[in-house]
Amino acid sequence: MCLYEGVATVRFVKISIYIKILTVPLFVFVFMTFSGCTLFTNVYPGGNAGDSVSDDAAEKTPGQAIDEHAPAVEYPAVEDEKSGGDTTGGHEDFEDDVVPGNIMEGETLSERDHYDQGPAYYHYMKFELQKSKGDTDGALNSLHRALALDPDSLFLHQNLIFFYLALKDETKAEEAAEEMVQRHPHDTSALLLLAKIKRQMNLEDEARELYQQIIQKDADNRDIYIVLGNMYIEKGYFDDAFRIFSRMSRVFPDDYVAYFFLGRIHLEKKNYLYAEKAFARCIELNQELVEPRFELISVYKHLDAPGRKKRQSHKKIVSLYQEILDLEPDNIRALVEMPIYLLQNDQRSKASVMFRDLSEKNRKNPAITMALAKEFIGNERYMDAATLFTEMLNSDPDNDSLNYLAGLAFSGIKQSTRAVEHFLKVSQNSEQYKKAVVHAAYLYKKMNEDDKAMEFLEKKHEELPRDIDLMAYLAAIYEEKGMLDDALRLLRRALDYSPEDREILFRSGVVLDKLGDKETCIKTMRRLIAIDAEHAGALNYLGYTYAEMGENLHEAEELIIRALEIKPHDAYITDSLGWVYYKKGMYERAVEILEKAEKLSSGNGDSVIAEHLGDAYKALDMIQDALGAYGRALDAAEDDERRSLLQDKIDELKGNGTEDNQPEENETRDNQP
Repeated sequence: MCLYEGVATVRFVKISIYIKILTVPLFVFVFMTFSGCTLFTNVYPGGNAGDSVSDDAAEKTPGQAIDEHAPAVEYPAVEDEKSGGDTTGGHEDFEDDVVPGNIMEGETLSERDHYDQGPAYYHYMKFELQKSKGDTDGALNSLHRALALDPDSLFLHQNLIFFYLALKDETKAEEAAEEMVQRHPHDTSALLLLAKIKRQMNLEDEARELYQQIIQKDADNRDIYIVLGNMYIEKGYFDDAFRIFSRMSRVFPDDYVAYFFLGRIHLEKKNYLYAEKAFARCIELNQELVEPRFELISVYKHLDAPGRKKRQSHKKIVSLYQEILDLEPDNIRALVEMPIYLLQNDQRSKASVMFRDLSEKNRKNPAITMALAKEFIGNERYMDAATLFTEMLNSDPDNDSLNYLAGLAFSGIKQSTRAVEHFLKVSQNSEQYKKAVVHAAYLYKKMNEDDKAMEFLEKKHEELPRDIDLMAYLAAIYEEKGMLDDALRLLRRALDYSPEDREILFRSGVVLDKLGDKETCIKTMRRLIAIDAEHAGALNYLGYTYAEMGENLHEAEELIIRALEIKPHDAYITDSLGWVYYKKGMYERAVEILEKAEKLSSGNGDSVIAEHLGDAYKALDMIQDALGAYGRALDAAEDDERRSLLQDKIDELKGNGTEDNQPEENETRDNQP
């Protein structure tokens, strides 16, 4: 596979690619079947040209034995030293394994060229003609007539199933496949097609039962073992997957795929010694594969981990990395991981040479940087990334991309000062410059250096006076610091350059509202909605503003319902709708909606939502519920002014009952979506 576009095509083959190829989507399968194509040649790592893939295998439901009389497996499920592992299920899925619910291989309609006699032939040919002309109803009618005359034709049943699938009618296809199996209960191709449809419909249990029937009739089809074993892996049923691949290793003792997945299962279960044996056998059977070598490296690193008895695996690990690079000199993963490992094991001189070589490769082909970013930053391997990019910068200190990535890496490991140092080294002519500036400003704020963040962005704004993103971020800092006039001035300047920028318009409306200019705020939000009728934030903000003002409540309800259609599970929009009902005096409806809003915000504990709910409870004389809601609002309050307001409401309820059902105006919420 190509690890990344434009760098190198390598044999860093994930054997799971083979599994993914076994799961071609139904519509591709149907198209290729109808067009007479033969699917899947040379489809898996290590496969031979012309090899085709089918879809038969042993299967069992959790807790049932596949073969109670089968001989003992080669790698039994026992604990190794200090692992405490077994092969029972219940663990998380492996990544990059089989995708559920897709068709895995293409049968051909073998009768097609021979179905040219008999009373049904006329109707079948009419079906083909009508299908080619797009006459769906006529084609179906003709095919059903053909089946009425020849009800036992497997070929006609398959055509009906594939036609329904082409029409994306899975239910009809399933019904047709069920009838086909009833007429041909011993035909494995019929069972297999039904199993595929069941998987496509996510009926996994029924699909497994069908696979079980298939394996009983055809136990020598290797691909079903792989498909079924990975179905169990996806569900975390590792004991079942273990039995599947163990049986596969007995039926196909020279098949490397079985040993690879046995190794993966043992590694997942922390049976490291058995994992080592399985991966070693996989390599023995196919010496050109690199992935089992990476897996073996992982095994040896686990065996030498702190707290375990050392097995002195260092030489084996280095040797495996070297074997990978001998097979694939441009294998990025090995080129990166090997020097990091050497550096971690006090072999700096060798590591430095490899890092210099990698930097030189990167200078000649900058696409390598993107591959490194994807592998290390994308997978949140920040510690390794910090080591990697720092070492590469020793040989190429002015590389903007490496400095930017180093900044991201150090930010990921919470070393903000070092992250800022790298972000500031990114030059102005770099594509990453603006992102580096924003990251640096964000980290200044995170380090509670708000003034420094503001001064920094003001300086950058002078350098790039027309940059909308920088203006928006600087305006946000002004807004947060209460410098609302400065924020509005900057936002209006940004609108001069980009009059229809949705984010700038929205923030302008928010700032105007904070300045007390409701009229202009409303005009701005209406302007934004005219530009983008599905801007949920603007719809909600305008509706909530009307609710707070007690005006245009019917329109406010319509606006917020529109926003909820776009974001149906948004806690703040749901709260806005509840608040509209409260303002309308529909207190029971308000309680219903506001309870839902609080549930949606349960992870955040929003103070305003809880206060609104307390107000609605109070309006219905539900005093204890109101006190509870106000208490939650008080706990979530972030400033003294709100805490004082909420404490007053609590004291009023405790001391004076519900003399006044109408609450004080709530502050405008600033966290509208």
